[in-house]
Amino acid sequence: MIAMNNYDDANPDETNTRLDAGLRAAFGPASSELSPEGHDSIVATIDHALGIQSRVSLRDDSDGRGPLLSPHTPEVDDSEGRIGRYQLSGEIARGGVGVVIRGRDVDLGRDVAIKMLRGQHASNGAMVRRFMEEAQITGQLQHPGILPVYELGLRAGNRPYFTMKLVRGRTLAELLRDRRSSAEDRRRFLNIFEHICQTMAYAHSRGVVHRDLKPSNIMVGAFGEVQVLDWGLAKVLTRDSASAELAGATAHETVVETLRSGEDGAESVAGSVMGTPAYMSPEQARGEIERVDERTDVFALGAILCEILTGHPPFSGTKSEIMRKASAGDLAETIERLRATDADIVLTLMSQRCMATEPDERPRNAGILAEEVSGFIARLEESAQEAKVAAAAAEAKAREERRARRLTLALATSVLFAMLLIGGGFFWRADVERQRSIDATHLINAAIERTAIQLGSARATRIGTPAPWEAALAAGAELSLLIQQGSADADAIRQGESLLADLRSADAERRLLELTEDIVIRGATHSDGESWKAMDDAYIAAFRDAGIDVLNATDDEIAAWIRASDHPDQLANAFELWVWTGEDLKQRFGVERYQRSL
Repeated sequence: MIAMNNYDDANPDETNTRLDAGLRAAFGPASSELSPEGHDSIVATIDHALGIQSRVSLRDDSDGRGPLLSPHTPEVDDSEGRIGRYQLSGEIARGGVGVVIRGRDVDLGRDVAIKMLRGQHASNGAMVRRFMEEAQITGQLQHPGILPVYELGLRAGNRPYFTMKLVRGRTLAELLRDRRSSAEDRRRFLNIFEHICQTMAYAHSRGVVHRDLKPSNIMVGAFGEVQVLDWGLAKVLTRDSASAELAGATAHETVVETLRSGEDGAESVAGSVMGTPAYMSPEQARGEIERVDERTDVFALGAILCEILTGHPPFSGTKSEIMRKASAGDLAETIERLRATDADIVLTLMSQRCMATEPDERPRNAGILAEEVSGFIARLEESAQEAKVAAAAAEAKAREERRARRLTLALATSVLFAMLLIGGGFFWRADVERQRSIDATHLINAAIERTAIQLGSARATRIGTPAPWEAALAAGAELSLLIQQGSADADAIRQGESLLADLRSADAERRLLELTEDIVIRGATHSDGESWKAMDDAYIAAFRDAGIDVLNATDDEIAAWIRASDHPDQLANAFELWVWTGEDLKQRFGVERYQRSL
């Protein structure tokens, strides 16, 4: 006979727990806890094995509306409203490749976004591959500004899917569209832009280029979260292009790996155009895939900043007009809008530099841009704090003097009013011009300081380290744009032009020394006279760019030029190598080009 435990009045919970466990052992878990495939959810399995109830449900964090757009969709109906442990609610968004479904994780009690490949692409290997790579790229980019990927799976019909955090918020495009003017709440949007730059700086440090940055792919949450969405067009750079030159990358960071990592020619169709034309760089619009790198994203970041400042993307019009302007880098209208805005000139110049037609003229990656934006915001905060302190001091002084000035104030006001009637317009215009000159001079002096610091850092690095020089040249480009405005103090302009000349000279000298290494390699690997003549021509041109005409300068002039340089020993070696190149042309190939000795 089986002994039965009596009901324990002193411990009713313990008795009920034993009773529940016995019922589950006899009859199994409730049918509501089974998935359509007949398998228990993991929570139901744990509950059954341990005899516990572990269901926790937090207060809903939605706003009551949620992001659901369509509760009835083939993706929900075909799967009977469920995939594994995920209950499907309806469609959130749909693109050309995938569809995003709102789902409920019944085990963890949370809402999720489920992105799945559309059924029409299930048999298309290229589409499946790109979808899988999006999941891998997004899953490996672990940053607060990028949605975390929870799980990768395969549903019926061989259609892959992956689950992500469900985003509740509004896109940057919606927020920008709802502004009454481009000046409204500009500080808030600048903070959002800083978050975007920081997120992309991280992605670039991992060797990933987004290729479709635009306001509608930026989600701003109700609690200040800023996240970059939709990495479906992302490009993974090779290790060579993503390792040595990325600002902020540390030794333990590696590039993202996908199915195509290390393969040659595995990019989409050569020459295809991927992205959104209104925010697209010229090289991307022309389908020059081999030229697409971090600077392509930098262009798009500059385009987003342009829309924040002016209310318009850089390229507008019909589809054909937008593509034509993007391909040609036609920014004439955009630059006019930037110049007409009342935004800080530092921001407008920053946007212009990011949208330079040639990639080499843009910041090298988002890390450099993020530092510039953070520095600008920090300076704004310092200025605001200084203004508060000054205002408080002025108010205190005003309170002390107010009683003594009360009688004379009316008289002073009358006199001032009379003066304004006589010459108010003249004084007002003069004051505006004077303040404009003061502001422009302040900006140029700050740019001079930044450029000098970057140039000093670049000169301190060894030849063959490009990143510090790129930073110095970027700072110099900003300084040059400020000088072109022409409204600053003449002394500041002269100082800036002198520093720019020094920067150009130092950079030309650096490029000359780098060319020396290339010429040594060419001389060791080429044995025909034409290659040696081309090498010699390149050498002469490099010397000329660096500030010396080696064909016509006297020995004393060349010696003085070498002694005055930052690298006299290396330049002396470069000059000697060039002289011997001429001797080799004469002795080996019978080419008499010039007479030059050591």
